[in-house]
Amino acid sequence: MRVMKFRPRERQGNRPGLLGAQRGQTLIEVLVALAILGVVIVAFLTALTTGYLTVVVADKDTRAESLTRTEFEIIRNTPYSSDVSAFLLSAGGPFPKPAGVGTNPYMIDVTATKVGNPPPASPILEITVTISLNGQTLLTTKTYKVEPNKSL
Repeated sequence: MRVMKFRPRERQGNRPGLLGAQRGQTLIEVLVALAILGVVIVAFLTALTTGYLTVVVADKDTRAESLTRTEFEIIRNTPYSSDVSAFLLSAGGPFPKPAGVGTNPYMIDVTATKVGNPPPASPILEITVTISLNGQTLLTTKTYKVEPNKSL
């Protein structure tokens, strides 16, 4: 008959092997992991928000530039008139006028003034195109139109 020796059971923490040395995670380790995860999530959401706002601003600027180019094409194709009011009416006035669709359309304002020496008889019109959205000016651009066949 074989005699068996009684060996006390070894503690799990001392047992050799893959999982033998691990005792489990403490509450502090879990809280630190959650804090790191929270920081990563906040950084990701901040990056998404910043990216979205950048796209919105770029879209506003692009639309304002496009509206300005369109208005300059209309002005270029409008014949010169020494009467500023008549010139603005033939260029699509009265101004300001809405442009775009939606509850908050862009507004286009075109002004023209005679410049040069002497101003009343000057053959040069300074034309200013201002694009605004919700009362906030997005873009102001100037161009000039000269009466044909006039020497400066």
